[in-house]
Amino acid sequence: MTWQPEIDELAYRRRLAARMGGEDKVARHREAGKLTVHERIAGIADPSSFREVGGLSGSGRYDSNGRLVDLVPSNLVMGRAQVGGRPVVLVGDDFTVRGGANDGAVGDKLVHAEKMAHDLRLPMIRLVDGTGGGGSVRNIEIKGHTLIPTMKVWQHVVENMSVVPVVSLALGSVAGMGAARVAASHYSVMVRETSQLFTEGPPVVARIGQQLGKNELGGSHIHTRNGVVDDEVATEQEAFEYARRFLSYLPASVYELPPRTAPADDPARRDDWLLAAIPRDGRAVYKIRPIVQALVDDGSFFEIGRQWGCAIVTGLARLDGWPVAVIASDPYFHAAAGTARPPRNSRASSIWRRRFTCPWSTWSIPRASRSAWRPSRRGPCATACARWPRCTRRPYRGARSSCAGPMACPQPRTSIWAASIAAMHGLPRTGARCRSKAGSKWPTRPRSRAPTTRCRSAPRSSSACAA
Repeated sequence: MTWQPEIDELAYRRRLAARMGGEDKVARHREAGKLTVHERIAGIADPSSFREVGGLSGSGRYDSNGRLVDLVPSNLVMGRAQVGGRPVVLVGDDFTVRGGANDGAVGDKLVHAEKMAHDLRLPMIRLVDGTGGGGSVRNIEIKGHTLIPTMKVWQHVVENMSVVPVVSLALGSVAGMGAARVAASHYSVMVRETSQLFTEGPPVVARIGQQLGKNELGGSHIHTRNGVVDDEVATEQEAFEYARRFLSYLPASVYELPPRTAPADDPARRDDWLLAAIPRDGRAVYKIRPIVQALVDDGSFFEIGRQWGCAIVTGLARLDGWPVAVIASDPYFHAAAGTARPPRNSRASSIWRRRFTCPWSTWSIPRASRSAWRPSRRGPCATACARWPRCTRRPYRGARSSCAGPMACPQPRTSIWAASIAAMHGLPRTGARCRSKAGSKWPTRPRSRAPTTRCRSAPRSSSACAA
């Protein structure tokens, strides 16, 4: 006696589950220009790294002898995988089975996936292409009654936001619970012309007399401009690449440090063109993104939320291989006015600044910021930032900045690009601030015990920078 019959039965069930919603539905899904859930998982995960959990769950139909005749798999595929060589929990909606509706999956499968990410302290990646959360018309047809959405998963969604990095990719029309899962993430992406996000779809809106298409109601051109979603891309493959790159800057959880990569750029690199990057004319605008790209490791700047809150340029980058969060004012947009009430986009910039700065203390990622106001030309002190000429940096060491450049001693309403390297689990916190007047005192006491030094070129009675 062997266990071969049982092994054959498992293989048979796997073949049934691999059909997804059936050949016709899979064909229509591909005709719409979308990948199937298994193709998406293969596209974002490292080759042969995905290990599915609960792949045989679903609704079965049996004959009179109790033998399985047919299987409609759960429309949620979940498991563990490697992304960029690091373990993650990966969840994908199968739109070919009941349109990816969350109430069409096995009840606690989504809950189990969120709890797995929390308990194993692994990043969560959601490939969202579904709707609902209970109360669908299909439930009325099958069960004879509707369901009250209990939202059992929501407490786990919220808990994960404070423990592990969460990335959501909207890869189709998402509504209801699907839309909420996209919004409740640290980074989200929509695919242009393919994905839409709304509370209710066009048929419901049509009942109140408005005839709108899916893209008119909730396309990426709307939600990447109002702040619901961070970025939009042209293809699903590009969305996968954005997710991989975002996670490369973050630790696996709050219990770890951000990963440092081998520095590919010389920390002592100096770009002389930065001396003329900011015009002397206080009314003249200048482009901030080339400055940001010059100050961080070459090719490491990953901009986030470019389409909304446009007075603020935000993103992730690396300094000497270490991840940092970057915030910079953009003078090209309303003179970088991020707090003014008119126009509305300026208020959005202020909101975006606050929203962007909150998560990075969770991941122990330091923040570098630069305002758009011009520095004074009268002070002898130099900027404490890394790559202005004749300026050196020592990130994460809490020690001195040697300054001899033209960019410091800001007067009131002015500030400099400050590579404010934050403390990471016991490491000293460093910052770059300048006094607004000669001989003035710090408004608040520095948090760290890191030694402070005066700029070598500054007389003792003049403005001074704290390293």
